[in-house]
Amino acid sequence: MERALIDSGPLTALFDRDHPFHKWAVGVIKNNEAELITSIVSVHETLSALSFARMAQLDFLTWIERGAVTVAPVTEEDITNLYEITRQPPSYPVDLADQSLSLLSKKLDITTVITFGKK
Repeated sequence: MERALIDSGPLTALFDRDHPFHKWAVGVIKNNEAELITSIVSVHETLSALSFARMAQLDFLTWIERGAVTVAPVTEEDITNLYEITRQPPSYPVDLADQSLSLLSKKLDITTVITFGKK
C-alpha cells in the first residue's frame, strides 16, 4: 500500500469547518487511498490549532484512534538526524512539525506529503 505523510495544516483544516481549506482537506481525505502517517509533533500542532473547540479536538483524536492516521514515532535515536535536517538552510520557514515530517520522510522512505503552502 502506498504511504503519505500528512501535515498539521490539512489535519486542522479537516476538523475545522471554518478553515479556508476545509473543503479541500475533506476532498483529499475522501479520495485518498494511501496509508496516512504523521508525527506526534503534528498531532500536538493540530490539537493546539483546534483548541477553540474541544469537540473538534475529540473528533480528531477519535479519528486517529480509529486508525485513520498512523502516528509514527520520533525517537531519541532520531535526534542526530533531526539536528542534521535543522542545520540545513530552509527554502521557507520551518517549525518542529515540518522538521519531524522531513525526518519521517527520510526514515520511512516516503516521498508523498499532504500539505499546503505557508505565507
